[in-house]
Amino acid sequence: DTNPEQPSETDTITTMEKIEVLLPITLYFHNDEPDPRTTQTTTQQNYQATLANYLALKETYRTEYAKGLKGESYIQAQNDIEQFFADSVEQGFRKLEEFSSLLIYHLTEGYTVTIDVCGFASPLHKSDYNLYLSSRRIDSFVNYLKEYKNGLFLPYLEKGKIIIQRIPEGSSLAHKGVSNNLNDKRNSVYSIAASRER
Repeated sequence: DTNPEQPSETDTITTMEKIEVLLPITLYFHNDEPDPRTTQTTTQQNYQATLANYLALKETYRTEYAKGLKGESYIQAQNDIEQFFADSVEQGFRKLEEFSSLLIYHLTEGYTVTIDVCGFASPLHKSDYNLYLSSRRIDSFVNYLKEYKNGLFLPYLEKGKIIIQRIPEGSSLAHKGVSNNLNDKRNSVYSIAASRER
């Protein structure tokens, strides 16, 4: 007799293959989130909550990114933001949810999983600040895992069955063309180029 909650060995291989297809998963943040204007490296925030706040700003992004443009350029800028939120921000979270649901099956088979989590930032702030921010972003992902389905992953985290490799990159890998001018918020905060860096 097999427990219907536990996948067979064949299912586990299939589950791992499904997980690998999802990777890497890219999650996005609003500028200076979570916990803006702090040098803390940890946060109490869960990625899902930061995402909800980010999605609530979608109309602001559309307006700010299209500001100063006219006609077809104005419409294109708004459409580009809409597409970025749908294809990148929202899609990233859907992949995270699918990853999480597959991961639990893999763990129930007794495997230990190492997850490399890289944190990034746009170049708007100084490099040391961006490292702190990247660490908070990684921490919000870890908090998501800890709170997933009322703590489903907690025993695995506590027993070392899920190992998180934290790799805060800050803005060290940001594209050189991304604006770091605080006075140019259209390009340094609301542009797709800046948004992709965080």
